[in-house]
Amino acid sequence: QGFFEKILYFPNAHHADKAMIWKDSVEKKIPRFGSSGGVLRLDYQSLAYMSDGFSAGAINSIVDMVLTKKRMDSLDEEPLSEQEFVWFLEKKPLHDDERMLSFTRS
Repeated sequence: QGFFEKILYFPNAHHADKAMIWKDSVEKKIPRFGSSGGVLRLDYQSLAYMSDGFSAGAINSIVDMVLTKKRMDSLDEEPLSEQEFVWFLEKKPLHDDERMLSFTRS
């Protein structure tokens, strides 16, 4: 038997699930604002749409990169916006589902 004969494949979340992943990830990072806070009035549906092809782990990484301690300290003065995540969405490579699927077929 070969060493890598089997792998586990986890497909990316669907759009509605991805919006929940964004919301949960952001709110876990800055819980003091919770779901009621004005600084967290983000359009999670748009973020989910823009992050099509990204895994939950990639979304969590982007949230960590945006919500640094310095940024979290300035949330009261400057509310969080979707644009802050867009730059990272453009820079972060997508998970290549086709490459993974071709690996599983061989």
